[in-house]
Amino acid sequence: MYLTDIMASPKIYLKCCMCTLLRHWKMVTVLTLYVVAHYFLFRTDTTVNDGMRSVSDVFVTAAISRENVSGMNGATPATVAGGLTMSSVPIQWREKIKLRRQHVKDVCRKFNLTHNLDGKDLNFLGHIAASLGNLLVVEKAKFAFCYVPKIANTNWKRTLLALAGALNTYDIRKVRARDVHYELAAKYIKPLNQYSVDDRKHILETYKKAMFFRNPLERLLSVFRNKIENKPYEHPEILSLVGNYVMSRFRGVKSGFPIKIERQKEKILGQMPSGKTFEADLKNIPDLFPSIDITFDEFLRYVTEHPGKYNTHWAPPFTTCFPCQIDYDVIGSFDTMSEDAENILKILNADPALKFPPEDAGKIRTVSVMRDYYHNISKSTIAQLQQQYRIDIEMSNFADIK
Repeated sequence: MYLTDIMASPKIYLKCCMCTLLRHWKMVTVLTLYVVAHYFLFRTDTTVNDGMRSVSDVFVTAAISRENVSGMNGATPATVAGGLTMSSVPIQWREKIKLRRQHVKDVCRKFNLTHNLDGKDLNFLGHIAASLGNLLVVEKAKFAFCYVPKIANTNWKRTLLALAGALNTYDIRKVRARDVHYELAAKYIKPLNQYSVDDRKHILETYKKAMFFRNPLERLLSVFRNKIENKPYEHPEILSLVGNYVMSRFRGVKSGFPIKIERQKEKILGQMPSGKTFEADLKNIPDLFPSIDITFDEFLRYVTEHPGKYNTHWAPPFTTCFPCQIDYDVIGSFDTMSEDAENILKILNADPALKFPPEDAGKIRTVSVMRDYYHNISKSTIAQLQQQYRIDIEMSNFADIK
């Protein structure tokens, strides 16, 4: 059949084309793919190039998304040794916390306090169980915080209550301190020493943990001003403890003050020197402590004459929070309280509406206040305090950590 005959008949033409395609389908397929590939690879049309870039962007976005997911699960490079996810806080702050943690470990080694707990030594956990009452656990936030009196203790307990869902407001400053200490904290926040040994181990190994330090000489002044000088009748247990000793030891008189005091929310229970027990409303406390006028020097002398016998308000943090045995994720400082608290709440993924209360202007330390109170204290008393609190002084000295 001639070519002219094929072209003249469309049916015959199509039949021949189909036969050719069937015989050489492999070659036809290869040629077709080559043409298509050549078209897309070498075409300079910007629409195609933009399309290729958008596909690349999709892969980049997917990779970033995977990193974000892993970060939410804690598998991110932005962590510290304690296991905290730090990606939501400034890198400068992360480095500062890292240096503080190392600083405390160095001090522990220096004073041979390096028995390492790490949540594994169950015998040691049981041994110090009674002393773990300052470590408060918020299960809802998977957070354990060791409170230290006179280091924003009340505000931290308010914050813990908010994290536990125990408050119906985020304006936590409105919650009375008396309610916090004598009712709400005991009801909604469980101290570590009330957990079983195995549960303590689990909490110390898996929960985020934080504690704070403060210059001990500054803290002693804060105790005196708040508990003895300005609001003595708010803290009758301290008046009883210190007042009786001051009267008999330094003034040579019988005080007649109660010798035992148990403070409750709205009343106190106590025992007089005669052995008689009593119950009194808080408003009647002044009648129990007539003419109480303990001086700062007398208070400091009481502290120096009772080394190792600390009231919780002036006990060194390393004796109540055990930073040489417990690997805290965050070591905070009273001097940077606002910054540290803000970043801790971010790490815990707390509701942004929850803000750590700022310190009242009247409570902020000034050099002049320290000078006013300490300038009349004898050098020997200050030297005794420095020796007595030498470990605490070194642990709280973050001056070189910017």
